[in-house]
Amino acid sequence: IEGFHWTGRTALLGAACRLAQERHLRVLRAGGNHVERALPWGVLRQLLGDRLPGPTGSDGRAGGAIAARLEPGEALGEPEPENLYGELDALLDEVAKGAPVLIAVDDADLADPQSSGWLYHLARHLERPDVRLVMTVAHRRRGTPLGSIDSIRSEPSTRTMTLRPLGRSATAALLGLGTKDGAAGTLVDALHAACGGCPSLVAAAARTLAGSDRKSTRLNSSH
Repeated sequence: IEGFHWTGRTALLGAACRLAQERHLRVLRAGGNHVERALPWGVLRQLLGDRLPGPTGSDGRAGGAIAARLEPGEALGEPEPENLYGELDALLDEVAKGAPVLIAVDDADLADPQSSGWLYHLARHLERPDVRLVMTVAHRRRGTPLGSIDSIRSEPSTRTMTLRPLGRSATAALLGLGTKDGAAGTLVDALHAACGGCPSLVAAAARTLAGSDRKSTRLNSSH
């Protein structure tokens, strides 16, 4: 799901997670950000951290060895640590035994390089029916270098949804108003210009208008 930061990417990702939970999928969710981008394996830890036993892991799960290898200072900077990816695949197999899994990553373009590489590896092996991956990314600016997340777009299994600012008719639909001339049309034009097609601002305006209508109704009924 790509688009500018105010086009509703996170809201749409949240809706996907809720729909997955309603269909009894296990949702693993994480988010990238500028602050934690320099922390190796930060996004992976968000996704699987509670499933990674400590380095001495007495429970016997594969995560014990993985957790030890993800400790800060370990030499994991190689471009394609295939042996580690294999161990993570095995851990994901274990997680998916109870129910299919949805991996949801918000702002994936801000994920740390190590986690980005693993997400690319995962996207290349999504022929498995028990795991799905959904991510949000910022609208890519022309001339910026390609990274692992950008490479996911070229995978045959990838479907890209591009979010754009709302047009006048979409603004009217979100407000529940018509687009014809008159008071409603004038209001749509004013709000579309003021909000710049930002869905969250239009939705906030709709809530405010609805609240004003309810208040007016109460006042009128009291008189």
